[in-house]
Amino acid sequence: MTERNMGGVFAARERESKDSYLEAYFANVLDELTSDLKHATHDVILRKLLLSYMSLYLAQTIGVDYHAATEELYYLLRKDDGKNSKIAHIIAKFEEKIKKQESGMR
Repeated sequence: MTERNMGGVFAARERESKDSYLEAYFANVLDELTSDLKHATHDVILRKLLLSYMSLYLAQTIGVDYHAATEELYYLLRKDDGKNSKIAHIIAKFEEKIKKQESGMR
């Protein structure tokens, strides 16, 4: 079954069925991020979240599914290391902002 068909099947479900399906996957995402917090550094987690956002944005913008957008994103990153540097720069900016906010709270 293609992803487009799976979306159609999901849309046809009853609200209660959709809710339980969404609740399960919502919990899975939170569990995965919680595990990442325990086992990965904050910059790895920020990179993961940023790349996920970029993939979703590409999927919506160019009209492909999320998996295809992720593949295209990783192709770009392998092709041009400067893009990895830009991502690292954005992560550093996130970290800088977080540190400023934390120091302002003290």
